Amino acid sequence: MERIDPKRAKAVWARVMETRNGRPPMPPRPPMPPRPPMPPQPPMPPRPPMPPQPPMPPRPPMPAVPPEDEMRQWLAETMALVRGYRHMNAGRFTQQLRRMAAEEQAHYRQLAALYSRFYGRRPEVLSGAAPGRRSLAADLRDAYGAEQRLARQWKEAAARYPSQRATFERFARDDRRHAEQLRRMTAANPKK
Repeated sequence: MERIDPKRAKAVWARVMETRNGRPPMPPRPPMPPRPPMPPQPPMPPRPPMPPQPPMPPRPPMPAVPPEDEMRQWLAETMALVRGYRHMNAGRFTQQLRRMAAEEQAHYRQLAALYSRFYGRRPEVLSGAAPGRRSLAADLRDAYGAEQRLARQWKEAAARYPSQRATFERFARDDRRHAEQLRRMTAANPKK
């Protein structure tokens, strides 16, 4: 393959472009005259002294975190409800109890995630004591009381720990709904 000389290629293209545009070639430009020297500039005035900086404002306090013992208690109470609902056989209400158990299990998982985030470790598996197996009516009444107590507890926690307010308020709404469902189940079941 033949090598192309860059100078010759440039000259050829210059001729092609001149004839293509239909203009005569431009004469070379004369050199630019040198610039006159810049006059000396006066020195810059000194910078005024910086005013003293105000002290940094104190850092806002870290969001309040529930004490570890309190979170463990919440986890145990929630797991007790899960186990209680799973063990209750309420005839036509059994499926509804299973759904409530699934919602309480979701609460447990969210509490366990908060525990891990706050304390840097996973909580030990807490089984919680399931409600006693006296009779279905008695178990429903016990679960009703537990749900009401938890709903109040979550409402208080939402006020004390604003960084987790939305989570605790949702837990409180769920537990109030569960308490109402349990009240209806208790009214529909004969006392034993």
